[in-house]
Amino acid sequence: MKVLIKGSKGGDVKVLQKYLGITPDGDFGDVTLNKVKAFQSSKGLTSDGIVGNKTWYKIIEQDLRDHNYITDADLILASIELNVDLAVIKAIKEVESGGIGIQNGIPTMLFEGHIFWQRLQARKINPNNYVKGNENILYPKWTKRYYTGKNQGEYERLKKAIQINEAAAYESASYGLFQIMGNSYRMCGYSSAKEMFQKMCQNTDNHLDAFIKFITAKNIIPYLRTKNWKKIAYMYNGAAYAQNNYHIKLELAYNKYK
Repeated sequence: MKVLIKGSKGGDVKVLQKYLGITPDGDFGDVTLNKVKAFQSSKGLTSDGIVGNKTWYKIIEQDLRDHNYITDADLILASIELNVDLAVIKAIKEVESGGIGIQNGIPTMLFEGHIFWQRLQARKINPNNYVKGNENILYPKWTKRYYTGKNQGEYERLKKAIQINEAAAYESASYGLFQIMGNSYRMCGYSSAKEMFQKMCQNTDNHLDAFIKFITAKNIIPYLRTKNWKKIAYMYNGAAYAQNNYHIKLELAYNKYK
């Protein structure tokens, strides 16, 4: 990687900013400088704001530890086991989670308030009785409005829902590299959605194992083999998949990896 200093611009700066959790605009300005200095200080490096080999090494080392990436070897073995093009599995992983499995001990996750509404109803609990003060975690129809864009923020939404009903709450978020909904826990071989969440916290091997069991149980594998993106999108993310152009994103990611 290039040595970067304040005033540097371009793709390498974007990579640096992404690693540091800054909006990647490709401009090494004061915000990036301060973030670099703080990181260097936390790692016992000279806090000069110059991103050389030692700083790059520590940044990438920390990122691998925080995000718990899965290896290509694991994905290759899965593709052989499933008889599915490796690029298809990589495409799903990228579109679902950006390839990030675990952050600060929490699996990449997204809480869905409309699913929480449904899971409460399935337990004969009237969601309307709990809406006040919980508008960001409980609503009857799907919306992006309350997504936080941050993993910790989604975890906070989950914890808030747990105060209403623990089992329904865990069933109402998607988890891991392949973003499998908690309400699919039985398909993935777990006794509860809470157990699924706890296993997803441990390592990305569990993410891949759950993914294989999920697509097998839902009979998605034939569509992965034929690269039927619309069918994959429908069976994986439901009838509203087109609202997010999910099928298009999958195909574009596949074309990148193939």
